[in-house]
Amino acid sequence: MDAFFDGYVNSKTTLKQFVEQYDNALKSKVEKETKADFKSRNKLYDCLTVYEFEKQFRAAYTNAKFKEVQVELERLLYCHETLVKEEGSICTYHVKEAVLVSEKMKKVEFLVYFNSTEFEMQCVCWWFEFRGIMCAHSLSVLIKRCTYEVPDKYIMPRWRKDLERGYACIPTTYTKSGAILNAKVHDNYNKTLDEIIEIASNDDGKHKAIQLGLREIKERVRKDESGCASNVPHSSSTVPPSSTNVPPSSITRKVLSPLVARRRGRPCTKLKVSKVDEIVNRLKGKNKKAPKVQVYFLFSTYM
Repeated sequence: MDAFFDGYVNSKTTLKQFVEQYDNALKSKVEKETKADFKSRNKLYDCLTVYEFEKQFRAAYTNAKFKEVQVELERLLYCHETLVKEEGSICTYHVKEAVLVSEKMKKVEFLVYFNSTEFEMQCVCWWFEFRGIMCAHSLSVLIKRCTYEVPDKYIMPRWRKDLERGYACIPTTYTKSGAILNAKVHDNYNKTLDEIIEIASNDDGKHKAIQLGLREIKERVRKDESGCASNVPHSSSTVPPSSTNVPPSSITRKVLSPLVARRRGRPCTKLKVSKVDEIVNRLKGKNKKAPKVQVYFLFSTYM
């Protein structure tokens, strides 16, 4: 939570400023997510290996998560696997990994269980269960068994680049409703246009037909949009009809400072003073009043 509001809120931020900065922080987060999604869909990193499961992860995962997968692929160089036991469809593999500890190489041993009938894997490091990424030990066992593809259950849906986030369609104060197209619809349109361009190739006649068809579609969409807009009832006032009973303060987006309200409990009183301080203050008060009294008596004698 502190990292999310870093640069927006500090210990001296008031409630009014917090509401405004909270909106700015959410806006910045949405912009970063949009840029990251765009890069994941349009920029692909190079593969480190020739195995098919790396291409699977690259096609499914976002760029940030695919980088973590490549870290596990780099660890394959330091893993050596051997078959220890085989009981029916369950095979137990012993994987030794060379790890650098305080500038010294150490060999760490891991056990990997493989179920050939259900194609399930489990490593004692529990990396997939905790991080959602297949560990290097499990991948080394797949290579040992000459299996170069992983089932879909080992590709976590929450790391996918084509994941639809429902909250992105909710209109907010910093996004306009309908301004951002659904990513899946956008990709489908691009895919259809690419297929049409491939069919047309270098034929000028086909390209002219494509341009005419796109213009007709554009005009048809505009007519449908204008027809929908004409069916909406117009109001003479700037305030919507449904909000006639709503006070103006709730319609405006301006954030105002909260009103000071009396708190519950005993009202505030003066701080308690010790007896020594009371005596000292009393003497100070007498010393201040004494000269005035003397001047008064002197003045009265002259009168």
